[in-house]
Amino acid sequence: MSMNGLDPMDFSQFETDLAQRQQSRENLILRFFKQAVPNGLKSREAGRPIFDQVDFVSIIVPGSRDERIRKVDAEIRQRFGPQYEHWRQTQEQPIDGTPLDQVPWLNVAQVAEMLALNIRTLEQLAGLSDTAVQHMRMGGMDLRKKAIAYIETAKGSADLTRYVSRISELERENARLQDTVTAVNARYEALLKKQEALAPVPTIAPAPQPPPAPSVDIAALIRAEVAKALNKGE
Repeated sequence: MSMNGLDPMDFSQFETDLAQRQQSRENLILRFFKQAVPNGLKSREAGRPIFDQVDFVSIIVPGSRDERIRKVDAEIRQRFGPQYEHWRQTQEQPIDGTPLDQVPWLNVAQVAEMLALNIRTLEQLAGLSDTAVQHMRMGGMDLRKKAIAYIETAKGSADLTRYVSRISELERENARLQDTVTAVNARYEALLKKQEALAPVPTIAPAPQPPPAPSVDIAALIRAEVAKALNKGE
């Protein structure tokens, strides 16, 4: 038993906190490393100690001093695939979130205290369980509330920034479309004028003429009038 009455080999609280973290998708502190592991079969065949280099991961719940070491197996790859691949390619330990020393309203003493409690990022501070907060000195609850509010405010600002950026992008796209429409119209007008210039000039048909008037026999008319006059005299 330890001096505080807790069994140092009792990881029940750690398992509980870990399960809560997995359910809420909060950040864990991960540290990947390589370790030499004896290979019994190869050692017997070679007649000397043979070791395999095996990847392991250390898992710590923020706010807890307990550490769990796991061999990197299929389950670990499934749970922490991106972090593991990042470490494999860069050999840098994954840090997801905003480091505490980049948070403007935390002083160096607060940062040092939280680092001692395995709290390394603003997101980890915001996601602390009530049990972990109790391990902090006075003001732990207020720090967690402030971290939550800070993240939410930053998220709102980021959403607004993305919204404004999207509007600007749409405006630029609309301007490009207008330029495209103008260019297409200009091209169409040019082609239309070119076609008109190449087309043959149509011939104008003459206007229809009225039918010719019938010819008049003047001599016959005079004789008819003379005959009428003679008949009246009789």
